[in-house]
Amino acid sequence: MRPHTLLFGSFLVLVSGCDSNVDVTTGGGGQGGAGPSTGGPGATGSMSTGSPSGGTQSTGSMSTGGTSVASMNTGGPATTGSMTSVVSSSSGGMVCGSNTPCQECVSMACPEYWCNCVGNPDCAAIFQCFQGCSDPDCSQGCLQQFPNGISDAVLITDCAADPCGDFCPMAGEPITECQECLYTSCSAEMNVCVSQPDCTGLWGCIANCPQFDLTCQQDCYDTYPTGAEPLEDLFACGSPACGDVCN
Repeated sequence: MRPHTLLFGSFLVLVSGCDSNVDVTTGGGGQGGAGPSTGGPGATGSMSTGSPSGGTQSTGSMSTGGTSVASMNTGGPATTGSMTSVVSSSSGGMVCGSNTPCQECVSMACPEYWCNCVGNPDCAAIFQCFQGCSDPDCSQGCLQQFPNGISDAVLITDCAADPCGDFCPMAGEPITECQECLYTSCSAEMNVCVSQPDCTGLWGCIANCPQFDLTCQQDCYDTYPTGAEPLEDLFACGSPACGDVCN
């Protein structure tokens, strides 16, 4: 099976408060400017999903089609103590703890993603943590500290990027159909990979290799040895789940 092309853009979740303090149960991080990029890889190249063995790699059956994650300054989900409020909206939907114009827009435009994030302590914690960051190392630390919230945070920022750009500063570009599939169908695997610098580093490194250049790919595995297992787990999930939209 020949290698397939992968695109992996930088993982950006730029978050800060939306004109008011946000009460999240996890604490940490004050209000401030948008958080920086986490420095994820972004390049095009061939990708092998297997670990090197005898100088060769097994190849995957999917490409990501790009993984440039949208930036959205949503302020994070609003909570009261340890309890998140859930009220009926005028349109008949559910609004989970919104208390600023930005949050109200996101909760109305993306109720399912918003409530998923509100119900996930790590998702709320990522937003709060990023508020206190001013460099990529800090942002990466937030992802490593709260890995289980990554996919929910990405999906809500993606959903809100277009409808809430006027209310939420730093609105970014939506993610691709392939990326959405990976964050939805392989959320646990994406959470693990994106939270580990060696996994995203390996992904980006191999993506930069010329197609069929196994020497280059082997060098990537040597450079990011601990990234092999989580990346292989991701593609083991993504190949059958998202192959149709990622090839």
